[in-house]
Amino acid sequence: MQRLVLMTGLCLVLAMGCSRKPSPDDEPVTQTPPPAAATDAATTAPNTAATLAPGEVQLAGTLGCGHCNFHTTSECAAAMKTASGDVYVLDGVTEKSPLFENRLKGGAITVIGNVLEADGAKHVAMTSFEMK
Repeated sequence: MQRLVLMTGLCLVLAMGCSRKPSPDDEPVTQTPPPAAATDAATTAPNTAATLAPGEVQLAGTLGCGHCNFHTTSECAAAMKTASGDVYVLDGVTEKSPLFENRLKGGAITVIGNVLEADGAKHVAMTSFEMK
């Protein structure tokens, strides 16, 4: 019985973490994450397709929560879904990042980075992104 109560409580806590309502004052964001050693998406303008580094790809799709919207992660995480239906987890995004904070809005996003596969899921190690 205690396990059932604990599991129910855990599910409620996780559900509450993804229930933030978007504000109408939120604006589009364009940023470039810092080098791979850093843990959050940060400051400048995105790369363009003409300046892609070797091995980089440009993906366009819809921003969402890997757990709540796309059901591909066990915890809330910034993710994107492309027009072809592929879901990519956006690596290096902390809870204070605009990507994480805006993941429940479902807005358009373009990401440049390297695609990796881990634990059966596709991931993008971003070098830049643009939210519209």
